[in-house]
Amino acid sequence: MRLSSIIVVAQILLCFVPSIYAQSSSIIDWTFQSGTSLAKVTIDEGDSVTFDWASSFHNVLKFTSLSEFQGCDFSGADNVASGSPSGSETVTFNKSGDYYYGCSIGAHCTNG
Repeated sequence: MRLSSIIVVAQILLCFVPSIYAQSSSIIDWTFQSGTSLAKVTIDEGDSVTFDWASSFHNVLKFTSLSEFQGCDFSGADNVASGSPSGSETVTFNKSGDYYYGCSIGAHCTNG
């Protein structure tokens, strides 16, 4: 069975690296096999990440802290993409930092 998450939640590490290149985008498969390791993506300021899922019901929420991410505590999380059986959502990162995302559907986060 494929699950989503960021405990496969993507930890997105945005680096402040001056870039002479055009902005780029990364795609995170928002479904995964149980036991898959955390998806970690390093991007430059202004780059975007697309959370993409083609099967199963998922959503995308942004945690406010690492501790909320680690505890799958969605109480303060911001909704990025509402639940749907398939979809994608693109987020552009204009500020450096660590960003944590997860799926709150069922036990996707805790099973991650």
